[in-house]
Amino acid sequence: AACRGFFYARNGDDLVIFAATVNRIYQLDGTDFSWTDVSQGGLAYTDLAENENWQFAQFNTFVIAVQANEAPQVFQIGVDTDFADLAGTPPQARYISIINRFVVLSGLLDNPYRVHWSGLNDTTQWTAGTGLSDFQDLPDGGVVRGVVGGEFGVSVQDGAMRRMTFSPGSDVIFQIDRIAKDTGAVAPYSI
Repeated sequence: AACRGFFYARNGDDLVIFAATVNRIYQLDGTDFSWTDVSQGGLAYTDLAENENWQFAQFNTFVIAVQANEAPQVFQIGVDTDFADLAGTPPQARYISIINRFVVLSGLLDNPYRVHWSGLNDTTQWTAGTGLSDFQDLPDGGVVRGVVGGEFGVSVQDGAMRRMTFSPGSDVIFQIDRIAKDTGAVAPYSI
């Protein structure tokens, strides 16, 4: 089937390659170059809408996959043979990124104007106020179209961009500053 998301992850000298279709995730066999279905329980996921895709991110040895119709999925490199639901209570999301030592989800199914992050170094902690997990509703700028990760993040909305800087020791977890107004990304997956 058509590829609706692709990702490679590294674990030491190992390179692991994943590709997703409208309702499954596959892993490439590096020996014979065949694809193995690594979807949760070998079952099909809910079909993606025509304009939706899977997104992936690596956090340590974990590969996390998201799409709008399913709970975030996780695969531990070198341990797992199938993806499984990410533990805790992460929100369903279209987009995923890693900022500093946090997993950040956006394009949330229940609130597209919100950015939600995990606990510090903890992919399973999603309760706001616990382990530095929290969320922020962005008051203007439109729908969040994704977050560019790294040492700091940049949330990209329809009509604004905001820098997210981890602020340990302050009364906020992330200092969020608007750095562009009337500039953003109105097309999903365009960043």
